[in-house]
Amino acid sequence: MADAAFAQKLAIEGTLALGSSLYYEYKMRGPNFKNELDQVIIATTGVTAAMVASTYMVAPNRSKM
Repeated sequence: MADAAFAQKLAIEGTLALGSSLYYEYKMRGPNFKNELDQVIIATTGVTAAMVASTYMVAPNRSKM
């Protein structure tokens, strides 16, 4: 990796994605949040995984040519 602090940046972005996704799910589901917790976990995991993957794919790197 070209950026020494990439792991920390990725962790921060992942945490923000996780938190904002949980907040969104809580606001949308309201009182049914606990009853639909399995769907919340699936949606939140998907959003977080997609964000981490897309951030990792566009990360700068050093080629060894």
